[in-house]
Amino acid sequence: MAECKGGPTWTAVPDRLDAWAMRRSWTRPMIWGYEIKIARGDWIKDTKWRNYLQYCQEFYFVCPPHIIERDELPEEAGLIWTSKTGSRLYTKKRAPTRDVTVPQELWMYLLMWRAEIGSEYPSRTSSDRDYWQKWLVQKRENRELGYRVRGELRKTVSERVDMMDCENRRLRAENKKLGEVRETLKTLGLSTYDTATAIERRNKELMTALPHGLKWSMDELERGLELFREELGKLAGG
Repeated sequence: MAECKGGPTWTAVPDRLDAWAMRRSWTRPMIWGYEIKIARGDWIKDTKWRNYLQYCQEFYFVCPPHIIERDELPEEAGLIWTSKTGSRLYTKKRAPTRDVTVPQELWMYLLMWRAEIGSEYPSRTSSDRDYWQKWLVQKRENRELGYRVRGELRKTVSERVDMMDCENRRLRAENKKLGEVRETLKTLGLSTYDTATAIERRNKELMTALPHGLKWSMDELERGLELFREELGKLAGG
C-alpha cells in the first residue's frame, strides 16, 4: 500500500509511510514499512523516520545506489537499493524484526479509508471445492506479496527520480539565464545583489549620460533602420 498514513488525515502533521505491507496470515503475520529516498540531502536531513518504526515490524529505506550507504544505516532499519534504471531491487541489509504493537489509529485509518470489502471463505461443509480453490488463491497471493510490494517500490522510485531529473533540468536552465543576466548587469556596473531601486537609479544615470539624439524609442529606431535600408537600396540600384 502506497502513501500509508499513521492516523487521521486531519491531524496537523500525520506520519506517512511511502509504502506499507502486511502478510495475510494469522500464524505468521509480518508488517513491513518503507521510506523512499532519492536525494542524499533528503536522507541526511530526515529526522522523522523513527516515528515510522511503531507502524511496522521491519522497516526499510529504499533508494538509488549510494544515496544511503550500508555502514551508516541505523541498526533498526534495513536497506534496499534500486538498480540504476530502477527496474530491480537489491537488499543490501536485512532489517531486524522488532516486536511492536501497531497503534490502533493505523488500523482505523486502513479500515475506514484504504480497505476493500470482501467475503470470507465459505465453510468447508458448504463446498470443499470452493474452499480449497480459495485457499490456493490465498497461498499464491501470499507468495506473490513480495513481488507486488517490490514492483510498487520500483515504480515509485522511478517516478521520483524522473521528477528530480526534470527539476534539475529546469534549475540548470534558470541558472543559465541568471548567468546571462549577471553578465549584462556587470557590463552596466551592477550586480545581482543590487536592489531594484539601485538598478533603476543606474538606468537613469545611463540614460542621462547619453546624447539627446540617441534617446530614441524602439519604434523610432526601427523606422530609422528601415529608412537606412531604403537608402542603401537606392544607392545599389543607382
